[in-house]
Amino acid sequence: MALAFSLALPATAAASDTSDPGQSANDPWWGRDKALHFGVSGVLAATGYATSSLWFDEAWQRASIGAAFALTLGITKELVDLAGYGQPSYKDMVFNVAGTALGVTLAYLVDLATGTDSESEQTRQQGLRLAPPLVVF
Repeated sequence: MALAFSLALPATAAASDTSDPGQSANDPWWGRDKALHFGVSGVLAATGYATSSLWFDEAWQRASIGAAFALTLGITKELVDLAGYGQPSYKDMVFNVAGTALGVTLAYLVDLATGTDSESEQTRQQGLRLAPPLVVF
């Protein structure tokens, strides 16, 4: 779905040129930069989710970390643009949020499909039962 969305953007970018003065003419809803915001945010969110699985067992914790990671970087980029190093755009943030949501959702679905949650819980429980008691002399 994300691939189809990204491939459709260049075709609609030319058709979406508006005659509104100001930022709207220079910042169409369907431009290459929006696809980049969407895609990069999705990858960052999924990467944050996957990486956080090394430390967190609960899916909601991993989803929160993945979303926070992607959105923090997206907001930081827009703040840098606002400081005069680019063109700030609320439309970019809309695509950051959409990409983040898709990235976290896909990572969660992969997690669910592979049974990672239940395996980690079972492994932890077995480890607790199999660990010998610590004896200190």
